[in-house]
Amino acid sequence: MKRIFVVITACCLLLLQACLMGNSNKVAASKLITRQRCSFNLPEDLALKQIDTTEFDKEGYFKIGSEDGNELLQIFVYDHASDPAEHLSNQEKAINSPEVFTAKTITPASHWGKYTGKGVVMNGTYNGGVIKGTVKIFAYTNNKNSFVVIRQDIGSHDAAKAEVDQVENSFALK
Repeated sequence: MKRIFVVITACCLLLLQACLMGNSNKVAASKLITRQRCSFNLPEDLALKQIDTTEFDKEGYFKIGSEDGNELLQIFVYDHASDPAEHLSNQEKAINSPEVFTAKTITPASHWGKYTGKGVVMNGTYNGGVIKGTVKIFAYTNNKNSFVVIRQDIGSHDAAKAEVDQVENSFALK
């Protein structure tokens, strides 16, 4: 009798694990965010964070984050062409500092979604070497407009990363 109970419990645990793993691969429902300069799909498990509209234009700056705060995506959309190398250099210097993030490795990145531009992926630690994470900075320009993206990932949360990927892959300049 005890052996049957153990077998049934083990089967239930395996079934529960399979169900949970199956849910982590689902793509969350999303809504289309459309502004003057761009559009993108925002999964329901991510939030368009409040910004200070006295300092930032809501048409040009988007702050998107996961509920737990482990995924943060900032998008700056400009209504003019700009120098991607300059944006990249400025953001990399601002973020890769002991007070914010310490990069252990920095590798070039040339794509974000469907766009080709200049970028880097920095793997390292936040908070003085306590929390592991990744920062991707990407800059793009054409003859009409440009954008800069800063993506910060803390830890490994595949479901939240997939949702941020959904924003990236649906992003379109107007």
